Amino acid sequence: MNKVRKNINQNSFILGEIQKYGFYHDKLKKVFSFIPKNSEEICYFSYIEINPHESISKRNNIYCIKINDHNSYLNDLEKVALFPEEFIHKVKEDSPVFYFCNRFIQRYLIHTEPNLSKFNTRTGLNILPVKTLTAEVVANWVHLHERFHRTGNLPIPKNLYEKLNSINGGVEELRADLQTLIHLESFRSINSLESTYNLILAERLVYFPLRRKMNSFDTYSSYLLLNELLNLPRPIDSLLAFKLLLKKIENNEITVSKLTCQKIRKKELSRLNKLMLNQKIPSFYNSIFNQGRYD
Repeated sequence: MNKVRKNINQNSFILGEIQKYGFYHDKLKKVFSFIPKNSEEICYFSYIEINPHESISKRNNIYCIKINDHNSYLNDLEKVALFPEEFIHKVKEDSPVFYFCNRFIQRYLIHTEPNLSKFNTRTGLNILPVKTLTAEVVANWVHLHERFHRTGNLPIPKNLYEKLNSINGGVEELRADLQTLIHLESFRSINSLESTYNLILAERLVYFPLRRKMNSFDTYSSYLLLNELLNLPRPIDSLLAFKLLLKKIENNEITVSKLTCQKIRKKELSRLNKLMLNQKIPSFYNSIFNQGRYD
């Protein structure tokens, strides 16, 4: 990798490509180079790509990878993805997205699984642990998640501006995962897809409120999902909960999609999304994880 470092620093072609497009991707050598926004440092990493289960189609610009060498921009082990808005000023449909599967696995084993029983006891839910956590299990999640981001009445990246705040961003992340969970219901007899289903639920309901800031978009998505699950009569029909919550989100987006001004669309979407949340849920979450929250 030292040779790659040297080539990046000395090769004017690579630097020119980075300045022109925001990145340089050598797919043969599996090396990605970019300059983060508000920075002049060239960042890079090498990787091994992981494929999802054969039943899941891949998008050419979505990469689930194991990172090898990298520089300081990716030192934070809880950084599990690299999104194009971090290094491209105008994100396009085919802009590359990277997910670091080894870090997904690490955070689940260190933070999520040890807190599952505490969460289940306090909520009365029964979120199952992941039986077999492999790189493929993560790849299933991210490829389906990205597929569903690109569907609906306000898909991204086309409507990225409207989703760029903690409330709308959180709902968008949840929308993609709800569609993924509903899709996986029909394939849970396949071991890796069953594990993907359980991983998504565990991360959404346990990891994000435990390790993310309370006002982050991922934590907001957790609030909404738990709120919906706790509002249903017992025994809880999870599939019904997913469909009901997805319908609420879709109705909000149908309303907003009829507006023409981006700023008004963003403001109205925020207002509608806020109405879905029971304000007692954040404090309830805090009482569950008051000894282990990140912030």
